[in-house]
Amino acid sequence: MAIISKIRQRAGIAIIFIALGLALFLVGSDILQTGGLRGGNDPVVGEIDGEEITYTEFNNYLEPLKANFAMQAGRQPDEQTMQMLREQAWQMIVFEKVYLPEIEKLGLGVGKEELRAMLMGDSLFVHPQVLAAFRDSTGKFSRQLVEQYLQFVKQNPQMAAQWRNFEEGLKQDRLQTKYRNMMQHSVYATSWEGKREYEAQNSRVEIKYVFVPYASLPDSVVKVTDADLERYLNQYRERFPAEDAVSLEYVVFEVKPSREDSLALQQELRDLAKALAVAKDDSLLVMRESDTQAQYGWYAPNQIPDGVFSEERPLIKGGIYGPFLQDNRYMLVKVIDVKEDSVEYVRAAHILFRPAGDKAEDKADAKRRAQEVLEKLKAGEDFAKMARIYGTDGTAAKGGDLGWFGRNVMVEPFEKAVFSADKPGLLPYLVETEFGYHIVKIIHPKTNKKYKIATIDRVLAPGQEAYNEAYEKAQIFLSEVTNVQDFRKKVEENPALVLQRADRVKPASRAIAGLNNAREVIRWAFKEETPVGKSPSLFEIPEENKVVVAIVTERYSQDKVDINYYRDILTAEVTKEKKGEYIINKMKEIKAASKSLDEIATAYGNVTVNTATVPLNATAIGVTGFNPTAVGRAFGLKNVGDRTPPFAAESGVFVMQLVSTQPAAEIADYSQYKKQLVDRQKGSTPFFMDQALRKIYEVKDYRGKFF
Repeated sequence: MAIISKIRQRAGIAIIFIALGLALFLVGSDILQTGGLRGGNDPVVGEIDGEEITYTEFNNYLEPLKANFAMQAGRQPDEQTMQMLREQAWQMIVFEKVYLPEIEKLGLGVGKEELRAMLMGDSLFVHPQVLAAFRDSTGKFSRQLVEQYLQFVKQNPQMAAQWRNFEEGLKQDRLQTKYRNMMQHSVYATSWEGKREYEAQNSRVEIKYVFVPYASLPDSVVKVTDADLERYLNQYRERFPAEDAVSLEYVVFEVKPSREDSLALQQELRDLAKALAVAKDDSLLVMRESDTQAQYGWYAPNQIPDGVFSEERPLIKGGIYGPFLQDNRYMLVKVIDVKEDSVEYVRAAHILFRPAGDKAEDKADAKRRAQEVLEKLKAGEDFAKMARIYGTDGTAAKGGDLGWFGRNVMVEPFEKAVFSADKPGLLPYLVETEFGYHIVKIIHPKTNKKYKIATIDRVLAPGQEAYNEAYEKAQIFLSEVTNVQDFRKKVEENPALVLQRADRVKPASRAIAGLNNAREVIRWAFKEETPVGKSPSLFEIPEENKVVVAIVTERYSQDKVDINYYRDILTAEVTKEKKGEYIINKMKEIKAASKSLDEIATAYGNVTVNTATVPLNATAIGVTGFNPTAVGRAFGLKNVGDRTPPFAAESGVFVMQLVSTQPAAEIADYSQYKKQLVDRQKGSTPFFMDQALRKIYEVKDYRGKFF
């Protein structure tokens, strides 16, 4: 009790310290700590402006971040947190070696008075991290709390050092903000550009067109060879950069809980139910014994885990309920207390019959069908079964269950019907709303009770025997394959296995299809000594209860573009290109140049003539999809009646004829459109600025080889 009392006395200082610890974690710590050992066998995790960033140097940035996290979280960071910390450390290095030289060239800085203003100045100028940390009881920023905290810090050398690092982080954050703002404020649009933007939005042409989509032809009408792919790749080289990547094939052996695991958990839950029934401190027991999502406090019915409420079983004070199975978790619930509340909730299910149209006979037909099903339900048919058969909305798959809901959620007639019911069961009449006719079942009648509950959840996890069984199966599979052909053959022979593929995996990737924690697999795949097409390897992924056997099928290098890397994309693009040629040649065969659009549509077959009004800034014509090329060709027609020859666009082949032009009217002031341009450019400036700087300084990231 004495310890708790002291904590309460120091609560204000403690909260501030925690908040500043979080700020320090977010902004950065020991930002100026650089250096480290170079040369020797120190691995290189990146390059910036030709300078190697060694593992040791990177670690000099990372370790303080880990220490800060451990201090404020009371535990060491897990792998997910480490990913975030490594990224933060890398961005700190990039800032110092890329942004800082540019900032210094411009003479930007943060003086003592400015730093003081960021800590204790006007609330509009105080740094957001400080603003969030030092608030009084009314929620307003308090300079007095900052001053009190600084006096407290002076008495603790370790905290004083951390505070200096925090200030350094604030200064660098302010420098980056100044640099970004300077670049954003350099954006400008001329009156001519404003006029052009206005015309792009308000100039229109009306056209008639025939459109033949590429998708209307089977791929078999054209033949695509590797030579075609090479030609297309060389023609559009800038669209297909070389990248380091691998392709994998793998099989997953699931580690599933055994019957023994289930029985052991059931016994644990029985013991926990007894402990929960007599516990004097329910909250402590819940926090200690829950695996994932412990709940403790007052909850409305719609917030209580599904399955706790039952039509036959009321929730009473002191009752222990469960275990309930929900998403592979077993849950125990204790009702600690019950009280009346001002808000009412009800749980209902329905079957909706929508009219086919707006006519009176459509409504009558829907009502007749609903009444027939209602009579079946009155005679004893299962409601959930009927809902799955006849339901016409998203609840049908759930047996019509709408869950718990309060007032002012459903349309008025429906709400009136369900909140008027005083007992569970089928309403003996149809409820008509603007959506149609509803058959309604009250699962739990309206209640204004709130429940103070304690919930313990336990995950049904596989035991060691289950792991051993899956591991043994994976080992046997691994021992029987030496190359990719064996790998595929063994999967075909075993119906319990599924061959999975991951194409073009990047070095820094952390997941592949079906595996969210595949970092170890990916890191292995990128090792130089890992062969291609042979020597598969085994990996355990305990976070997902899986054992994986993987083999590398392709490896790609950033030094050379390989058509296999882009094969799918190249094949799709060349197929479209050849289909375009095929369609245009067919247009020539039917002598489209000498025919009207209607005659072209008839002669070609299965296409129609359409009309569209198109603005200059559009990227599509009608419902033909993304076709900016076609928009450009439409505006290239000068005189009414002019027509294009058949041409290939992004999604198909067009023939267009100009019907009318609607030029944008002259206006006196284009400032509104200038502002639109500037605002758009300002929004994208930070991104393009960052990309440009990283290109200028040749930032290369090799972290994927190590983490």
